[in-house]
Parts: sequence; C-alpha cells; structure tokens
Amino acid sequence: MARGQLLVALRSRFGETGVWFISTLLFSLLHLPNVFFGLGSIAILQVFIQFGLGSVYYLARRFSGSLVPAMILHGLWDFSTFSSNVPYAGLTAPFIGIAAVIVVLVLLRQDKRRGANRATTLSSSAVH
Repeated sequence: MARGQLLVALRSRFGETGVWFISTLLFSLLHLPNVFFGLGSIAILQVFIQFGLGSVYYLARRFSGSLVPAMILHGLWDFSTFSSNVPYAGLTAPFIGIAAVIVVLVLLRQDKRRGANRATTLSSSAVH
C-alpha cells in the first residue's frame, strides 16, 4: 500500500526508470530485516529475489493502473512460500513467478493495443 503512495510521490521528481528502480529497491530492502527474524543470511538472497519480483509487481501496477494486481501476485507468492511446513514448499514459488510474468505480459499487450487504438482514432479524427 505504501508503494502506491510512493509511486505517486516519485513520479513528481523522477522519470519512469527512476521510479521503477527506487520503488523496487525500497520494496526489496523492506525484506532485509528478515535476517533478524529467522531467515539468517538467506535473507540477503531474498532481497535480490524480491527486487526481481518487485519489478514484476511494479509493471503490474504500472500497466493496470491499480495496485490490486500487484497485491494479488504478492499474496500468491507469499501463500506459495508460507502455506506449508513441509520442507521445500517454496518450490511452487517459481510457478507463481512465471504466472506473474505472464500477467504482466498480458497487461503490456493490452496497453499496447489501447495505445494503437488511440493513435488510430486520433489520426482518423484529424483526417476528417
């Protein structure tokens, strides 16, 4: 939720790449305290993984216009890693990651189509 507010604030000062990088970096660093909460040094790896996932969440937010798809993807990721006490339950996490990438690709394609339709509409109205 804080990320939604952060994006708005950062957009007033930075371009799209800066907004992506800063918000994703901060999102991933929020997982660093897990070093002290039972994960130990593996939390360093988690920060890098979360940067990659945070990029997917950012794209989902950016192209859907809503934080909800990113929240759902994050929830699915967390569910896949925390839902079982069975060792290696997190092995389902890559499938959630793949699903996240697919969702983002679908959103990108829809956005591209909307842009093409707008351009066609604008050029048609300019001719008439």
